[in-house]
Amino acid sequence: MLIAVLADSHDSQYYIKKAVDIINRRDVSFCLHCGDIVLPSSLELFKKLKIPFQAVFGNNDIYHKNELLSAANGFCNIDTVPFELEVGNKKILMLHEPYGIEDYVQSQKYDFIFYAHTHRFRFYKEGKTLILNPGELCGTRSGRSTFAIVDITSGNVEIIDTEIE
Repeated sequence: MLIAVLADSHDSQYYIKKAVDIINRRDVSFCLHCGDIVLPSSLELFKKLKIPFQAVFGNNDIYHKNELLSAANGFCNIDTVPFELEVGNKKILMLHEPYGIEDYVQSQKYDFIFYAHTHRFRFYKEGKTLILNPGELCGTRSGRSTFAIVDITSGNVEIIDTEIE
């Protein structure tokens, strides 16, 4: 089962549209956003996804929390962190900021931990837990607009560069 993991889109509607298009062309079953969508108008673009969408609040989303919740109504869930969910019998933890992530990793309670905030792609495995930051969808700090597609059955991670795909 493939899931898309995005983060730090920061209202980059151009890259949000590109990511949605890529995800819709792939055999992806679920989409997760690890925070910093920021404005409701950007969240609206994710409504074009053909799959379920789950997001968590990032530090920049808090300024528009009520508006984001209103825009999400009936379309997706946006929750506070840490947020736990189960997809395909795999336990997933979603964070925005990686503070305290070491404790979650050491607990070995999760199959996957997805986080954001640093705008840097990072991927490693510790014990049974795969830890991933998909980088920044907005592309403002690194100059690359990225997200990840994760095969939660095999643990394979594909980094997607929206300008190349």
